[in-house]
Amino acid sequence: MKRRQNMNAESRKKACYAYSLPGVNSELLPVCRQMFLGTVGISERQVRTTMAKIQQHGHIENEKRGGRPPKMLQRDRALRDDVERHIDRFPRMESHYCRKKTSYQYLSPDLNLIKMYELYQRECCKENRITASLSLYKDVFYTKKLKFHVPKKDVCGLCDTFNRGNQDERDKIKGTYEKHIAEKQEVRKVKEVLKSKANTDPSFLLASFDLQQVLYVPKSARGELFYKRKLACYNFTICEIGKMDGFCYFWHEGIARRGANEIASNVYHFLCEVDTRNVSDIAFFADGCCGQNKNSILPTMLGYFLKSSKKVEKITVYFFETNHGQNEGDCMHSVIERSVKRTSEIMLPSQLATVIRMASKRPYRVTEVQTSDITDWKQLAKDRGVLRVRTSEEGDAIDWTNFMVIQLNKELPNKIFFKNSHLQMSFSSINLEANRRRSNPEENLSMIETPKISNVKFEDLMTFCNGNTPVIYHPEHKAFYQMLLIRRTEIMCLSVLIKNFIIIKFDYFL
Repeated sequence: MKRRQNMNAESRKKACYAYSLPGVNSELLPVCRQMFLGTVGISERQVRTTMAKIQQHGHIENEKRGGRPPKMLQRDRALRDDVERHIDRFPRMESHYCRKKTSYQYLSPDLNLIKMYELYQRECCKENRITASLSLYKDVFYTKKLKFHVPKKDVCGLCDTFNRGNQDERDKIKGTYEKHIAEKQEVRKVKEVLKSKANTDPSFLLASFDLQQVLYVPKSARGELFYKRKLACYNFTICEIGKMDGFCYFWHEGIARRGANEIASNVYHFLCEVDTRNVSDIAFFADGCCGQNKNSILPTMLGYFLKSSKKVEKITVYFFETNHGQNEGDCMHSVIERSVKRTSEIMLPSQLATVIRMASKRPYRVTEVQTSDITDWKQLAKDRGVLRVRTSEEGDAIDWTNFMVIQLNKELPNKIFFKNSHLQMSFSSINLEANRRRSNPEENLSMIETPKISNVKFEDLMTFCNGNTPVIYHPEHKAFYQMLLIRRTEIMCLSVLIKNFIIIKFDYFL
């Protein structure tokens, strides 16, 4: 009999185990230890380890292998914060078509995740920082509501909801959806009819107009550009559907904004050019953007033009149904965007205008708009009493954002005809004579004020010109951006002088 050498040592055996295996009808049959271990194919040590891990509630404790130590977890958090700071440095832009309906923001179309990660790696190597992995960089990026800007139409929210929703959701919006589809189909039918008329009637002109998505300069492969704000450039296009001639009105944010006055002024210049031809009837198709197209400012401009026109006698504007504004201008935008993407370096807006002009085999007619070309049509609308009109001659309340068709005739200069639906048979009318200001019978046009570019954008633009390795190094290119700064300083000084003059004059009368 083998005796224990140290009688005071604690025995390794804590408990006696009874072994059993399932038999017929799931009954447990008692077996010896050797039979159990041989049948299951495990060792006695595995049995002891498993039994030692059983807790009071009868469950085996969690696995303790693997995991990250506290120091590594702290390092991971630091890397994640570093990646997040890097991603947040890239300028964002809002959706061009659905700014009110989406919370996503868009990065430059020149970027992608691999490019961003390469820039991050380059920056970490320069500053001798630990670099996060590509998988961690992607993981942080996908937690943010960011997308890369792709020039395409956004999906119609109403159609998408109806197509994806269940039967109850469809029943709730069925009436609205059917009217929506009917309007979309009807305006396209009208367009097809007018296209055939434009091909046969030389006195009729059919065109569509739209503002292209924002283009930015300078454009280069230099990594510094991705972290800075660039100069926004705007391109307003008009496409003659019969001849397929393209007209572009191009300017940057230092000249004017992209509001209703700018859109109306560009259409006015186009109409003045058309008035030199033998055209008496004009029809436009445009999207229903309320801030730019569907408002009281556009018909005010059309009425002013007809008052002095030589040959044009009637102008009609048809608005597409929301999110279904397919027109020939989209093709122009696509051609221009592809041409800009193929051009490796664009430093000035004038260079971008040249790229736009030569984007198509049939060159577009590009007009580089100046501040003096933009008229304050909103002030004229106030003088004519257009903004004070509340009811039509038929007694219905007026909502400019609901107009689907507007029409003006040279023979009736004080009336605006409109339809709230393409399915509506006859026009309703607005009488402007009753709302005109008697104290100001003359219609004087005034120019808009030169817009101000923000301080942070100016600082970013100047960093492109300065430093040991400037992005903009040509003297003429630098002079353009420096002139922007000089113009902005002059505008700020002028506004301060006017403000002080008003204060002094007010104090004098007091």
